[in-house]
Amino acid sequence: MKPSDNLKSTSNITTSIFKLTRKQLNILKDKSKEDDGNNINTINYSSFEMLAGHIWRCACKARKLPDDQDTKLLIATDARSRLQPPLPPHFFGNAVFRTTPIAVAGDLQSKPTWYATSFVHDALVRMDDDYFRSVLDYLELHHPCLSELITGPPSICCPNLRINSWARLPIHDADFGWGRPIFMGPGAIPFDGMSFLLPSATNDGSLSLIISLKSEDMKSFSTLLFSIPRLNDVLNVLKGSKIFSKIDLRSWCHQIRSKARPSGEHNFFDPGVLKQALSKALVPFYPMASRFKLNDENGRVEIDCNAEGVLFVVAESSSVVDDFGDFAPTPNFITIIPTVDYSLGISSYPILVLQTNVGRGPRLGHVLALNVVECHLVHVVYSEHPKITHVADGVSSLHFVNTWSDIARGDLKHINLPFLDRTLLHARNPPQPTFPHIEFQPSPQMKLASDLLQSTN
Repeated sequence: MKPSDNLKSTSNITTSIFKLTRKQLNILKDKSKEDDGNNINTINYSSFEMLAGHIWRCACKARKLPDDQDTKLLIATDARSRLQPPLPPHFFGNAVFRTTPIAVAGDLQSKPTWYATSFVHDALVRMDDDYFRSVLDYLELHHPCLSELITGPPSICCPNLRINSWARLPIHDADFGWGRPIFMGPGAIPFDGMSFLLPSATNDGSLSLIISLKSEDMKSFSTLLFSIPRLNDVLNVLKGSKIFSKIDLRSWCHQIRSKARPSGEHNFFDPGVLKQALSKALVPFYPMASRFKLNDENGRVEIDCNAEGVLFVVAESSSVVDDFGDFAPTPNFITIIPTVDYSLGISSYPILVLQTNVGRGPRLGHVLALNVVECHLVHVVYSEHPKITHVADGVSSLHFVNTWSDIARGDLKHINLPFLDRTLLHARNPPQPTFPHIEFQPSPQMKLASDLLQSTN
């Protein structure tokens, strides 16, 4: 497979999209049986574990990390089914935790792929009910102000990496009446070290990797990623996108869909239909129409269910789909995000911002409608608004948007009401953390040249 010629660069950060076929994933999984001459792996690792280990290892090589450099991999983990008892179906809120294996770069680079995978596997196995309850207790006891735990660029950038897997999320189910989305992914990844794994829109078993690295590292990474025998498929160009908020990430959500207008359907891509369906969807999902407030007693940010509503923006575009290229997620997409005034205090911040762009004008050609739906769940903003917390994770965000799309399409048979009781994830009384929780400790930093010189003497 050849590296993509469609790399998008902003400053010294490059964001790229790579597609891995089902065959490629199976070949990679077979590498778990490699013999390093000293040890033979006996564990049957999952496809995700093998791919995560491979990506981590390739990033270390592409970045040319020193052999004695520590590196952390941050993996988002959904606790819904891992808790005992599991959270109720359609729990609405935040239930995504993170696990953070740490390894020495030299070992990751010199040993077989399954060595890196073993760290991923062990970290995920540890994420059980006891561990999640310990996390909640640890946060309550040591970090009552969650703004102290913001995991922005310092915790993700070189020599570290973050992987968010959306492979099992229903990210292509938001059919507003003009068909399923043809692509979904993050709208902008403005810093080094963030990556996403996305499922195929056609359910062919493939996965797409979206990753941002320093520009000088990306070319090497793309070569290393596919340095597996018999991987000769050419990267598919992806068009259209829809993005949903994920914990610890400032991102935007947009869907782009091109489809001919059915004859006789006067409300095709009608913003009025979307708005009416939105008003109905917000009834069971009423926290989305709320505002934030500060608790005077403990200083925490809370949701004030005051029915202030959401921000819904209708815009016109004379663009065609081809104007957006391959939809690689770069900060260029920020230009189509509606502006929100954050100068009046958190009580004025809309929790949900949505935008629909309707195509008009002579440039449309065969594209009779271009729709962009923006869903920005206001959450932690690393510098400007450090006290804002997440309203919902990616699973809950998708639940809301898919419900909205079902209503817009007139399909009320598959509506699942949200479970809104968040006390299920409260800490125990008194808090009893039983693990050290290194995931909340500062991430390893790149060693300085003086440190490297000293380590060689």
